[in-house]
Amino acid sequence: MPEADASREAGRWLARGEADLRLSRAGLEQRTLFEPWHVCFHAQQAAEKAIKALLVLHQTRFPFTHDLPALAALLDARPKADDALPWLSLWAAAARYPGEAEPAWADAERAVTIARDVVADARARLPTP
Repeated sequence: MPEADASREAGRWLARGEADLRLSRAGLEQRTLFEPWHVCFHAQQAAEKAIKALLVLHQTRFPFTHDLPALAALLDARPKADDALPWLSLWAAAARYPGEAEPAWADAERAVTIARDVVADARARLPTP
């Protein structure tokens, strides 16, 4: 794929991640409408799409997985908050089903902070459109 096409496609992936980040932040602000698991799930999705945006940019094939450390390992330079990615990965599936994991609001706040850092890192690495 030509570099310009890869850049555009990476921007599309990151835009989706930024939308998930906005939704997770809204969940923190509107606690009567959302549960902590909503916030954790969308924060994980934001980080996942941001990492995948970088992989798309560099035209690196990646598996269809929610495992953030495995995805980050495919990058030349590890993303910001790399050490927190295993914890954030838990919320890809576990938070969506009763009994798997029951995050608290403190977990939701931590998840959003990590996702914010990963998304900002990806945004800084993508070329300006």
